Amino acid sequence: MYVGKHDWEIERDLIDWYDHAEQQKLPEVENIIRLIGGHEQMIMNYFIKGKTNGKAEAGNSKIQRFIAANYGVRDKNFFMYGLARYFSWHIKILISLVLVFK
Repeated sequence: MYVGKHDWEIERDLIDWYDHAEQQKLPEVENIIRLIGGHEQMIMNYFIKGKTNGKAEAGNSKIQRFIAANYGVRDKNFFMYGLARYFSWHIKILISLVLVFK
């Protein structure tokens, strides 16, 4: 559908969709318009480059599950060690977590 289209063509199609959706005057549709408007650049990147942030979301989900499973830990250094061993493939996330737990 969007293969081979230029950036401006995809943006034009999105603007046309906004116009059509706003004509519906339904609260549910207005909520969707706001949701898409807040993530418009990511949506455009998907159609232009075919890339998503799915890997980052999966990593965040794993970290949240790990934190929930170890909630209430007393030894924060040991917790961070366990987190580092579990997620050794993604150092940047671990550094940001260390800064949060300080």
